Amino acid sequence: MVAAPEYSLETQTKIVPALCALHNFICVYNPEDNMGLEELSAWVPRQSPEDYSHQGVSAQEKARVNTKRDVIAKEMWRQYQEHLNNP
Repeated sequence: MVAAPEYSLETQTKIVPALCALHNFICVYNPEDNMGLEELSAWVPRQSPEDYSHQGVSAQEKARVNTKRDVIAKEMWRQYQEHLNNP
């Protein structure tokens, strides 16, 4: 997944519950339609997790994201410690 999603964040948040509802509907009204692992394997390409990791991401971008993640984590930890000390 190198490209940005085609749907807005608001739309993306609605996709998972909609798919769950669709899955449940199929399970209730057509339970014989469940695919076994063998059938499902024919639809899903077999790739290892390494095949998906860091495709098209530069070293600079990785470093920037890692730094941002660390800043967020430190702030969350600070807030958590503050919460523990001030009940």
